[in-house]
This record gives sequence, C-alpha cells and structure tokens, in this order.
Amino acid sequence: MASRTYNKLPDREYGMALPGVPTTQAIAPGETGHLVFLVKSSRYRTNVAFAGTSAQRGTVRVKLRDASGALIGEGTKELLPNGQTQIDRVFDALGAPATTVARAEVTSDVPVVARAVSGTGDPFAVLAQRPRRSTRGAFDALQTEPTRSADLRFTGPRRRPSPSRSTPVAPRPPLR
Repeated sequence: MASRTYNKLPDREYGMALPGVPTTQAIAPGETGHLVFLVKSSRYRTNVAFAGTSAQRGTVRVKLRDASGALIGEGTKELLPNGQTQIDRVFDALGAPATTVARAEVTSDVPVVARAVSGTGDPFAVLAQRPRRSTRGAFDALQTEPTRSADLRFTGPRRRPSPSRSTPVAPRPPLR
C-alpha cells in the first residue's frame, strides 16, 4: 500500500508520501497488528488505512485501547479484493474519547497491511507491527522490519553538524 497525505493551500501543497511495503509485511488472518502513537486532541486526529493483499473480500476489525490497555472503541470495515479503504478520524468513527496516548489492535480474515496517519498539517505515519515472542514465551516487543537508507527520501535543506573548534572542516560541495 502506498499513500500520500497532504494539505492543499491556494499556492502549494505540502505533506508526505508513504512508500509501498512488501506483501510479506501483511498481517495474516489470526495475527494481531498493533498501530501505536495514535492520538485525538484539539490539534491532532488519526486516520487508519488498510490494503488487502489477496483476491478475497474481507473484514478488518479495529480495537482502540488507551494507555492503560482499556478498550475505548471498536469497529469493523469491509475490504474489497486487493482493495484499499480508510477509517477517517478513527476515534470519532469508533466512538472513542479524545486521548493523547492510544494504540489500535488490527485483525482481519484476509491478509492486510495497516497504517495510521496522525496529524493536522505536519503528519506522521506508522505501519502496523506484529508482536514478537520473547525467549520467556510472552509477547514483549513489537517486530519491526529494518529500514534501508535507500527506502527513505528526504527533501529540504540538509543540516551539517557544528564543527568542533579544534578540528578544521573542509567546505563541502553544494548538493545537487
């Protein structure tokens, strides 16, 4: 699933584009994916998006939990074969109260990739992660895929670290 979140002004657009992810990162039926850093406040909102990775119709279930783990909202969303869908303003859609620390548990009866995009002008996004089983047999961490620098695209001016007063720094050629 690839997506773009942006703000449109009369003279420009700004925001972020999210690269596609391999289908191997899809949450399989029977697994639970976790979307973290979800928020609803007067300044921020969260949308949750899903992409099916199979030719089957399915249903995605979302459970919102607050910082204590208490269930604050839940609901389902239908997913067409190889389709994409989104729950806009997920806290409002699932009847959950405003909170600055929340997570969503995502399950589905078909393989699905899930992302959450939070913000209102300066967005950030998270990809659903699967729990990783620890050596003690309990789930104690989220599994993350390593990110290669080739997967990231940065725009804007680059900042250089301040040089040490005792170490001369040769000028760098301009960026192209």
